[in-house]
Amino acid sequence: MGKTLHGVQEGPGDLLREELAARGMSQTDLAWIMGRRVNVVNEIINGKRGISARTAKELEAALGISAEFWLRFQDRCRLRKLKGAA
Repeated sequence: MGKTLHGVQEGPGDLLREELAARGMSQTDLAWIMGRRVNVVNEIINGKRGISARTAKELEAALGISAEFWLRFQDRCRLRKLKGAA
């Protein structure tokens, strides 16, 4: 995938990775705040798991970035991937 604004890769995991770095948070910190296992956060960051509605709400509570943003971003990434495969 290509780069976007601020050099963030197009996937939600890349954006989440950059957001955690900017806040000085670890994956473990975020997982604890969200009440999820670290492997869930790690799989999102590594592009192995998408952002579900549940995860989007948890990210909103943990980071103050709306659930709608995360879900729209996830959907745009999926569409971009499909267009690239066509």
